[in-house]
Amino acid sequence: MYVAATGEGDQKEFVWRVTDDVKVKAKLWKGMVFMDIRKYYDEGRKPTQKGVFLNVEKYEKVMARQEMVTAALKWLEEGGRAKSSVLTGVLRNDSTFIDPDGAVIMEIDKGLKVKVYSFKGLYLVDIRSYFKGNATKKGISLKPDVYFKVAAWKDWSKAVAVVKKVNGLPVN
Repeated sequence: MYVAATGEGDQKEFVWRVTDDVKVKAKLWKGMVFMDIRKYYDEGRKPTQKGVFLNVEKYEKVMARQEMVTAALKWLEEGGRAKSSVLTGVLRNDSTFIDPDGAVIMEIDKGLKVKVYSFKGLYLVDIRSYFKGNATKKGISLKPDVYFKVAAWKDWSKAVAVVKKVNGLPVN
């Protein structure tokens, strides 16, 4: 469900309720549009600290990693064998690696990584900001089906255009 909502002051946001507790918002901040992927509580009305705020370029890069996330999930399901052929061709460069705990980590951009891992029998896709190589609190762990739903969202660029237009910014 898509909803246009009023943000702080007169700024307008574009809100997509992905699940009962996850929303993606296109919103204006310091004259630029950002994508905010966040968990909510109280029937989706109150935001939690669990979320990530990405500029449009980084958002697009994260969502373009579907093939790699799929391969990482398959690799984990097969037991994460080091010599598995599942990740061959997907681990293309030094920006994707397997950490000592068996998680597949993809460096998307400086200070931004996607981690695919298993926790208590559940597979998760973690999108997180990093500072000096260390994970920050700025991130969100999504179930794979939620990540793929967000990644498959074709109208996100229209949401960006709507936010620009209603806030009086030029639309490319």
